[in-house]
Amino acid sequence: MFLLLNILKKHYIIISICLIMPNILQAAEPLTLQQSIVQVVSHNRGLLAESEHVDQAHERVNDVQGKRLPRVDVSTAWTYSNSPLKVFGDKLQQQSVTAADFAPNVLNNPAYQKNYQSRLGLSLPLFAGGALQAAQKQAEGNAEAATLDFEFQKQQRIYQTIVTYMQALQYEEQLEKNKQSVKAAEKRWFDAKALRNKGMALVSDVMNTHVYVLRRQLAVDETANAYQASLEQLALLMGAKEPLSQAVLSQPNIRLSDESLSDLLQHASERRLDFQAMQQRWQASSLQRDIAYAGNLPQVHLVAAQEWNSATPALKHGNAMVGVTVSMNIFNGGSDHAKQRQAESAYAALQWQIADQKHVIANQIRQAWRALEIAERKLNREQEVFQQSKESLRILSLRYTQGLETTSEVLDAQVAMDDSQVAIVHARSDMMIAQAALLLSAGLLDEGVVL
Repeated sequence: MFLLLNILKKHYIIISICLIMPNILQAAEPLTLQQSIVQVVSHNRGLLAESEHVDQAHERVNDVQGKRLPRVDVSTAWTYSNSPLKVFGDKLQQQSVTAADFAPNVLNNPAYQKNYQSRLGLSLPLFAGGALQAAQKQAEGNAEAATLDFEFQKQQRIYQTIVTYMQALQYEEQLEKNKQSVKAAEKRWFDAKALRNKGMALVSDVMNTHVYVLRRQLAVDETANAYQASLEQLALLMGAKEPLSQAVLSQPNIRLSDESLSDLLQHASERRLDFQAMQQRWQASSLQRDIAYAGNLPQVHLVAAQEWNSATPALKHGNAMVGVTVSMNIFNGGSDHAKQRQAESAYAALQWQIADQKHVIANQIRQAWRALEIAERKLNREQEVFQQSKESLRILSLRYTQGLETTSEVLDAQVAMDDSQVAIVHARSDMMIAQAALLLSAGLLDEGVVL
């Protein structure tokens, strides 16, 4: 029985190692911010959906171009009728009319007549008031706007990736700091119990250090949950099929532009892809006015057809037709005039939106610039706070061992130092995010800025 238990135990250990090993291997694989961005740009589901919209916009150009080319239609039909006019017409087209067909009784009461008709038709727009040319240019402008929008969405996804990655890295570092603080708290708890046994500490000192341990353990659990949630969000952005259970993250660097604030403001309009897309749509909307006004001009089409009519399924007795059709709208209840006013209003609305967007972009750049300055100052100050807190804790700890300080004072100093460590982690993450936000607002964010 004892031997059987040992065998089962060994098998259990082997199986457990095999199950744990993939997670260990996965945890050992590094994941840099650059790799995350490449994955997002290639596999993010939102970007893939947006790329389909770009393809739709470009296919719209082909659709409009096709309307300027000749249209060829082929049709075939079979009829069986005793309508006097239909029967006589079919016989004429079949070239089968005889003198007997002109008898009044035959004309008025013909027998059922079969007719197989095959038709090859051609239509070509010769003049449409410039509507077709304007529609093609409009489609090309909208396709270019869709491409620019897609590229801007890519920049936004890169920014989201930087934010999410930095949050995950922040929680990863914070988790490590919290684990270290748990070890430090447990040591202080152990020291407090030892001093209590020697009669040099109170029961309340032991209880306070135990409370501190419990709070540090809770902080570990909360940070671990936040870390896992950020990894899941990063996997979602990357288009991964499975969440990232573990990852080894590294501290990235972002290459900032050395331009001044005034330079960034000056070149923002030409760099911001969303603004360029808006300008493209504004230019395309001006062509909508040309399309609307073209409805007041004549429409000219070239038409041609070749028909075959026979009492049997065959291409016999061909008849050809070539002609030009001209049509012009004289009055349609004011519908064309309403379309023209709609086009004018849409053009004016986009003009106002463009003017407003210039100010919006300028405000975004100024706010991002100030936020980065504050983030840099915050990081420097938090690092200084940590050094001061660390030295204060060292002094209080020495005085505590000499019986010159209380446990609560030492614990307060320990909490201050732990909090300052976490604050540095947050400040470093905030500075990286602020750098990315400035680049995004200035239209300079792309895959190459991450080092």
